Amino acid sequence: MGGDSAYCAELRWSQWYRLSSGSIYRINDMWGAGADASSVVYLVGFQLWESPASSIVKRITYSGQVDSILTVENRIFYSIWTPDGATVYVCGDGLFQLHNNQWSEIYPGTNSALTCVRGTNLNDIYLVGVFGTLAHFNGASWHLYDLSTDILLSSVAVKGNLVIAVGRQGSRGIALVGKRDEVNHSSN
Repeated sequence: MGGDSAYCAELRWSQWYRLSSGSIYRINDMWGAGADASSVVYLVGFQLWESPASSIVKRITYSGQVDSILTVENRIFYSIWTPDGATVYVCGDGLFQLHNNQWSEIYPGTNSALTCVRGTNLNDIYLVGVFGTLAHFNGASWHLYDLSTDILLSSVAVKGNLVIAVGRQGSRGIALVGKRDEVNHSSN
């Protein structure tokens, strides 16, 4: 769970436990990895209330320890994803990667704001964003799909060969359903 109150909750043995993120930031997204004592949850958020605007990435361990692992001024982060808990991707105003405890910015072939990052492993990563941005990383290079620029994609999910991106086009909801290189268009 996340949102403006900067708290998250963990479900353990059919009971919810409240965990404080220790943050005044709006929590936009979270992703967990690991099992049992090696479990970790990453949170990403931003604040626009104090100048300058800034974004954060926090890590919450199984024991409840909260660590700030990145704070960036004048950037907004919307989404976070990790395939293994060790390499972490953050997107918003750019795409960032944490690998071997070092952050680097990655250019995925677009300067558009990115709203969600998801994947199945390090060589199968998807990004969505404004102006119809839909990109895929195959382990070697990024491929941008040519979509209408009036589409705002807000989320993407990947399971097996199925990829679904959702958002809106004008006042209509839209879902893009793809099986790797096939893309079908559905809206309502």
